[in-house]
Amino acid sequence: MWCEVLCLDRNQIVGPVVDEDSDAVFTIVAGEALFMVDGKRKRLEQWGAVLVPAGAEVTVTNASAEPLVLWLMAAPPPTPHAVSG
Repeated sequence: MWCEVLCLDRNQIVGPVVDEDSDAVFTIVAGEALFMVDGKRKRLEQWGAVLVPAGAEVTVTNASAEPLVLWLMAAPPPTPHAVSG
């Protein structure tokens, strides 16, 4: 398993990211986020979580004026070939 804390400022975006081998869970620790997972859009608040299956493309956007803090867990650990755009 691999974990990382991500902090995004207002309107900051992460992604799109794809990893063919790792499933991931994003949990919102603080703030509000907009997730796009394989074209499906979901807006979540604090303690909301999103599962991103291996091979799915994900983009995360801070959807509020406050900082967004995410806890990202992936298993198995992401591989070096994961694509970020």
